[in-house]
Amino acid sequence: MTVTEEIDALRVMAFEPIEFVLAPKLLAALITVPCLSILCNFFAILAGGIFMFFSTHLGLRLYLHDVLISIHLRDVVGGLIKSLAFAIIIVHVGCLEGFRVRGGPDAVGRSTTAAVVKSTFLVIVADAVFTAIFYFTGV
Repeated sequence: MTVTEEIDALRVMAFEPIEFVLAPKLLAALITVPCLSILCNFFAILAGGIFMFFSTHLGLRLYLHDVLISIHLRDVVGGLIKSLAFAIIIVHVGCLEGFRVRGGPDAVGRSTTAAVVKSTFLVIVADAVFTAIFYFTGV
């Protein structure tokens, strides 16, 4: 939107580009990333059950029983908190790089690559910080 001067057009129309561009993306990410996290966890548990069935002939019912016993509410809540933080990081880094891009289509590609690298790095750092906080607080 910066390259095609759509951001400048928003400013001319008296819209705040950050509110107009960032807010819907942030809201969408805050909804979809935790949902995606829940869905991935569900399929990971299911894949573990399938693997255990074929490798050790463990019944799916027994596997799910043991999984449900071993899952704690604090693990689920911690994962959802982390997914919300990751969503915020991803959206902010992506929009920041998008607002900073200057040039043509090749600059958009470089900015996209930079956004992916920076957000991946920041998500890993945030994960380490959350892990340390959860470990030391006992959450």
